[in-house]
Amino acid sequence: MYRLIFALAISLIVVGQVLAAQSSKTVVSDVVRAAGTVAKAEKTLQSLLEQPTTDPKQAEALVQTARGTVKTIKELLDQLDANYEALNEDQRSAVRESWTISELLSAYVDNQQDDLAGLTDKERREDARENATCAVRRAEMLVSSVRRLAK
Repeated sequence: MYRLIFALAISLIVVGQVLAAQSSKTVVSDVVRAAGTVAKAEKTLQSLLEQPTTDPKQAEALVQTARGTVKTIKELLDQLDANYEALNEDQRSAVRESWTISELLSAYVDNQQDDLAGLTDKERREDARENATCAVRRAEMLVSSVRRLAK
């Protein structure tokens, strides 16, 4: 009887670990996809800001897309953080690094919101373009970082 209970408990632990691993891989995949969405929106914004005149509504829509996606990325990283204790040290490091990168990405995207208010000002337009460039880099860094969790 005790052996049966012990075997059942071990089975439940193994099944739980397998489900957590599958869940982590799904979350990693979702973060990678979301980071790609942010990078695409930011690249489009960059090219839009390089033109002499920019449609403010189009620029605003791109920034809103990026902001919403960054919020989703943070929620996904929270899911990974929920299983933090079950991760090995390299994976824990990747979660911490990914969270830091997502915070930087969020700051660049949020700064664009302010810069878009002054699209007619050359300096603010350049600031928005630079923030877009930095956001693309951070999105790419996030992909590299979060992929370490899939190992």
